[in-house]
Formats: sequence, C-alpha cells, structure tokens
Amino acid sequence: EELRNRLTELEAKLEHIRGVFDLAGKESAIAELEKQAAEPDFWQDSEAAQTVMRRIANLREEVDLWSTLRDR
Repeated sequence: EELRNRLTELEAKLEHIRGVFDLAGKESAIAELEKQAAEPDFWQDSEAAQTVMRRIANLREEVDLWSTLRDR
C-alpha cells in the first residue's frame, strides 16, 4: 500500500512537471507545424521547410521523453 501511495505521488508530480514544460502546447505546435508541412508548396523554400522539420523533430523528442518517463 505504501508503494502504491508513493507511485501515486510520483505520478502527480510528473503531471505537474508536464504542465510546467507545457507539453500540451508542444503537442499542439507539432500538429500545427505538421499541417504546414502537408501544404503542397511547403518545399518551395527548402531552407524554411528544413527549419520547420527540425522544429517538429525537436518538439517530438521532448514530448516523447516525457511520455517515456510517464509510462514507466
């Protein structure tokens, strides 16, 4: 029972951290950037397109890290 209570406390702390790092905002940004990337003329400016793709990758990495920690 004590272990279960401790786990519940840790899950609550992780959710707090999730909010502090605005993971919901990051997930929303990923969706918006992916929408831009789906536009037919997205690659017309390859430098800007690469910047967007790097941003998506970086955001995904952050979100995936916290998701992995949460799922442990």
